[in-house]
This record gives sequence, structure tokens and C-alpha cells, in this order.
Amino acid sequence: MTSDATERFNTGGALQGHVGRLLFDGLATRQTVPPGTRIGAFEVGEEIGSGGMGAVYRASRVVGGFEQTVAIKLILATDAYTRERFRAEMEILAGLNHPNIAQLVDGGESEDGALYLAMEFVDGLPLDEYCDLHQLGVNERLRLLLRIADALAHAHRNLVIHRDIKPNNILVHRGEGRPKLLDFGIAKLFGTQKDRNLTVQNFGPMTPTYAAPEQFRGEAITVATDVYQCGMLMYRLLSGGLPYDTATDDPVAWARAVLEDDPLSLDKARMRRTSTITSDTRAGGQRKQRHADRDLDAIVQMALMKDPNRRYGSMDALIADLEAFLDGRPVTARHGGNWYRMARFASRHRWAVIGSSLAVVGMAITTTVAVSQAIEAHNEAVRLKASVDLLNSVFKAADLSSGSGGKRSLEDLLDVAARDVVERLNAHPDLRAGILLQVADVYASMGLPARSAPLYAQAIADLRAQSSFGLPFLQALDRGALASYWIGNFKQAYQWIDEATPLANGDNAAHAAVRDGLFFTRWQMLRTEGKFEECYEVAVASVRHAETVKGDTREDLLQRSLVRRGTSATDLQKYADAERDLLKAVEITRRRYGDNHSSTLKAQQALGWHYSSRGELARGLAILEPAGERVREVFGERSQEWARNLYNRANIYTATEGRWEDGLAAYLESAKVYREASSPNVSIGALYNAASLLRAHGRQQEALPIYAEVEQIWIQSRDLRNPRFKRVYIDIAACNLEAGDVAAARKGFDQAQRLFDAHEREGGNYADLLVVGADIAKAEGAIAQAENLLREAINIVANDPERAGDHAEWQRRRDALQ
Repeated sequence: MTSDATERFNTGGALQGHVGRLLFDGLATRQTVPPGTRIGAFEVGEEIGSGGMGAVYRASRVVGGFEQTVAIKLILATDAYTRERFRAEMEILAGLNHPNIAQLVDGGESEDGALYLAMEFVDGLPLDEYCDLHQLGVNERLRLLLRIADALAHAHRNLVIHRDIKPNNILVHRGEGRPKLLDFGIAKLFGTQKDRNLTVQNFGPMTPTYAAPEQFRGEAITVATDVYQCGMLMYRLLSGGLPYDTATDDPVAWARAVLEDDPLSLDKARMRRTSTITSDTRAGGQRKQRHADRDLDAIVQMALMKDPNRRYGSMDALIADLEAFLDGRPVTARHGGNWYRMARFASRHRWAVIGSSLAVVGMAITTTVAVSQAIEAHNEAVRLKASVDLLNSVFKAADLSSGSGGKRSLEDLLDVAARDVVERLNAHPDLRAGILLQVADVYASMGLPARSAPLYAQAIADLRAQSSFGLPFLQALDRGALASYWIGNFKQAYQWIDEATPLANGDNAAHAAVRDGLFFTRWQMLRTEGKFEECYEVAVASVRHAETVKGDTREDLLQRSLVRRGTSATDLQKYADAERDLLKAVEITRRRYGDNHSSTLKAQQALGWHYSSRGELARGLAILEPAGERVREVFGERSQEWARNLYNRANIYTATEGRWEDGLAAYLESAKVYREASSPNVSIGALYNAASLLRAHGRQQEALPIYAEVEQIWIQSRDLRNPRFKRVYIDIAACNLEAGDVAAARKGFDQAQRLFDAHEREGGNYADLLVVGADIAKAEGAIAQAENLLREAINIVANDPERAGDHAEWQRRRDALQ
């Protein structure tokens, strides 16, 4: 142990007393909460556990009109550090969505000031107890561990390090056998203010038994820390013990062992105790078992390296080796040569090798396969190293102790990632696509398509160049099409949709998700173009598709497609159908993920817009305003979801007496966010409404430059042809006339007339233009021309019952000219 580390642990016995327990376990005096206590929307039942920051209670929902059992984690501590940790945990959980991570249902502050999290309730046992109770074999234990490793990989992709992985933080459902990762109370979330106060501690909060060497040394925490703790967990599951011959109840001795001693091999650990683990291997002799033991031990030893740089550099790398072991393929941790690879190949294809060994040709085939596997293993190593270097560069950029400056936003960190991918893998375009997809997906989830679109395009080009047309290619086409739509490149979006549609024909969940994404993007574009009937047909087809999908994916796809169908039904004023679909969508996602999940918020946004569209303004606003606060927290103030919330609320403010200025401010802010998050094309609706609102309140001079901006967007976005926005030319002419500039009004009218083709001259928009022209002619003193224009406009709307009021008004004005 270094002198610095020795000094830290020589504390006069304090670590074995109260101070030590507070440092390592966070145990503090706490009060119990009696059953029946109301916390938020829940009623507390019995206590089911306790942890470093408080107690956990089983609780039942008593508000909301549906039954739900949750686990409530309650903090009564008032010190700023504990409350900050707790709020950080809530923020972390709100951003994670994985089937093997316990989902956040609700959270906040109770009436008496206590902080609480309402989590998905898992009726299960700790991972090690579940394995021992059911006498699971090695392979079964590893498959459970793989699901947790995948959950951790998901957290890492969202820039979260758990750093407290241990059996008690993983519950396995008694009935389903599904493991759930719990307790992100000391996780590290990068790029936010919350990370600052939680990472400057000498040690940081931890559980010593499973802590990595760098945690004891007070060094930077990276993905390698979770890899180490996952290795400790694997060791415990496979051997029944821990890798050091040291008592865990002596923190100083245990820290010295972690920092200095080599981990015992799995065989030695098993010899120390009678293991309940059974072998999954079938008849095949002791030699096969010895190979398996050496492979597993190599995996564990690599995960437990003292130097973080020598461990698996990412959770995906550890997953790859575990899957290779289960498949009987070579594992990278063995660093074996050709004989090792050939032996693993022979073990997997035993009878084929025996048959082929009867001839020289058979031996040549075996050698070829071994060489091919070696090449693939090398490529995989390059890919994994690039992923490791990338993630560690991002985490280093986020670590405030690294001297990189003040806090970094998540967008800043992703910018680092995107730049590093291109630079590090420029010579390996075949490996670059997968990492580009990961970074682009995070941008997209944050509502920043302007940043994700070029990354998707590069990934598609890389995959196409390698003739790699599998699932990653389909996912890149699907997500790239949506990003292209959001930045106004409709042509590219349609091309990628058309290319992906015939390829996404698999019957698995991944292909079903791609098909649903293609439905969504096509639906979005048709709706933007004002083709509401076609849009509704696509939404109906997406619901039918979702209903055919099996497994957990079905409800997620059904919920999204119901939002589409409900939104399209609202567009067509099929309000009863729309309300049914949208309420069902909210119910599904709230039941599955809670109130603060992104899917719940999107469904609630659609429901609030629906009520406002049907004239129930107060009801719509009652949904949109509180949802807006959560949208801003979950998605951020630079996201499309926040812009959408502002836009929908602006519609309501505008229609509410005395609140038009609130509506104007919301429209302008919405346009600004849309412009920054995606493209000017998406901001056109908010800008148009803002200009029209100013004009309606006599502020023509302020309206004119905004109308001009709408006109420029219309000119530049050739693929965006919603007929609504051609009216901007009519409004510009009318606004100039109202401002007293007759010459500018005449110029605008003449320009607008040239834009309407013969078919459009039979529609209501052209009639409105003619009426503006009549007003201009009247201002110029051309009374006969004004009368003729009014007569032509009256004839166009004569048979349209919805324009009966206009017909009467225009006739009155024409009569006045005579």
C-alpha cells in the first residue's frame, strides 16, 4: 500500500467505529414511518428494507384511479449532502429505461419535507440468494449476470456509472426470474451540476466489500469501476466467496488486500467452501470442464485487474467474452494462440471436426475457420478498444477533478464523443458505424436531430461501404430518416424509409421496432404536409402492426401507435376515438414506467393538445402546464419536446381572454427552440402564429419581419409543402396594407397571385387573396377592379357552407362599392 493510502486509513480506529460506518455505509439515525402514512399519491405499508440513505417501504397508489404497488425510498435527513445525493438518484433514474433496471414511478418531496422515490416494486430475492435457492448452474448464473451487465451498459451509454454493484442491489423476481438492478443512490451522473458535489469527496460513497481499487485510492471513477464490481459479483456467484483471504469486517485490512493482493483463482475459492453451484456441462469429460474453468477464471481475473486500464474497457467487452464462453467460442481474456482457438472450435463442433479430420481437406477447413476467427477476434478487439477509449475520453472530459474547467453539459460531452469517433476510427470505417449510432441515438433521445442527423448519415455510409445490411443498417436508416425529417430533408427521409421497409421483415422484436419507427416517420411527414387522411391511414396501420407483435415490445409499440392514431383522429375531429386512444396510451406507459418517463410525457402532451383542440382549453392546460415542468427537467430546455409543450400552451393562451401576450411569448420561444434543436423548417408554425397574433392586435410593424422569416423558410424548404403556409403571402400583403404601405401591399399581392396555379384558384385561400386585392384596389382608387375581385371571391365560396359568413360579408362590401 502506498504511503498516501496508508495515511488515509490510519485514522486511530475511527473507520471501525461510527465515522467509518458513516463513510462507507452512509448509515445514519433514521425514523420509521407508520403504516397508513400518505406520501405523494401513495399510502405506506410495511418496511421492506433499509440502505445508505434511508428506509424502503412497500406502498400502494391511492390517487389516480388505478391500482399500483411501489417501493418507496424515503429520506428524512436534512443535511444538504444527503439530499443532493437523493436528488441526483432521481435524476439518474428518470433518464434510464431498461427492462433490467427498476423504473422510477414518481418522486419528490412529501408534505413534511422528506424526499422520496417511488420505484417499480420487485417481489424478489437478492441475486446470490436466488441462485443458491434454485441451485442454478454456472451457465444459468451467467445468463442472469449478462442481463445485469446489459443494464449497466445501457447506463454507461447514458453517461451513468452505478459504482455500487452488489448482490443486494440486484433483485430477481420470484415468479418471472427477471433480475432488476436497483439503488442508483451513489451513482455518478456526468455533465450536470448534481455531479459536482458528489464527486469531490476523497473516497466517495461506496460499499467496501465490492469497491474497486481506485475507489479506495480516491482516484477517478470510470466505466472500469463498474467492470471491477461486476467481476466481484461474478466471483461471488461462481465460487460462493470473495477473491481475497481477508475478513471483510476489518476495512483497513480489506482495503490493503484489494490494493495489493492477487485475487484467488475460482478453483481455490471453491476449495475453501462447499459450493452449491452445479455444472451445466454435459458428458464430455474432465478436459472440457478444465477448459471452461480456465476461460471463466481468465474472464474474472481480467475484470478484477488492479489497474483500470487493464480491465475490460467497457461493459460490452465483458458481455462479449461471457457470451463467447456460453457459446463455446474463444474468450479474449485468455489471450490464447491458434491452438487454443482451434480447441474451442473443436469443442463447439466436435462431430464435424472428427469427420473432417479423416482427410487433409478437413484439416484445411478447420485451420481456415480458426484463422477467420482470429481475424474476427482482432477486429473485435479494435472495436472494443475504440469504444473504451471513446467512453473514457467522455468521462474524463466530464470529471471536474481532471482540471477540464467548469461543469460540462451533456451536449458538450456528446460533442466530444462525436468528434473522437471520427478522429479515432477514421482508418476503421467498418468499426465506426456502431459507435456513431450510439452517440446519434443519445442526441436523438434529447430532441437534438440537427446533431444526430449527420452522424446517422455517416453510419449509413460506413455500413453501406462494407456491404453490411443487417440490423444496425436498418436501425440507422430508420432513425436517420426521422432525423432527416426533423431538419427538413424530406427527400432523404423518404429515400431511407423506402430502402428500409422491404428489409425490415424479420419476426423479432428489433425488426418490429424498426417497422414501427418507419411508420412513425412517414406519419410525421404526411401530417406536416397537411395530408391528414393519409396520415390517419398510416396511424391505423401502425396500431395493427403493434397488435401483432409478441412479448414485452408489444405494449411499447402499441402505446406509441395509439398516440399517433389519437393525434390523427383529433386532426380529423374524431374526438371520441382520439380521446379513447390517447387515454389508453397514457395508461399503458404510466403503468409500465411511471409519470416522469419520456413516453408518458409525450402521451400526456398529445392528450393535452387534444383537449385544447376540441375547445376544452382549461382541461388541456391542466395537463400541459404541469407536464411542461417535467418535460423541461427530463428533456431539457433545448429539446423538441419542450418546444412542443410551449407551442401547445401558446395555442391555449391565445384563445384565452387576456392571455394573448403569454401566447406570443410562448410561440416565439417555441420557434427559437425548434430552430436550434432541429431546423428552421420546424419553427415555421410557431413563427406564423406569432406574426398573425401581432397583426391581430394592431402591431403590424412587428409582425412583418416575422412574416418575412416564414416566407424565407417556405422558399428554402422545397420539400415542405403544407398549403397552410402559402397563406403567408396573403398575410404579408394584408399586413402591409394595414400598416399604410399600399405600394408594398400591391407588390405582395401580385407576387402571391403568381404562386397560385389553376387548381388552387378554385379554393378558399385564393378567395381570401382576392379580397385582400380588392382592399388594395380600393385604397388605390380603382373601385371597378375592387368590385370585380370581390365578385370573383364570392363566386369561389358560394357553395361552401363553412364560408357562408365570409360570403355574406364580402357581398355587403361589394354592395357598398356600388
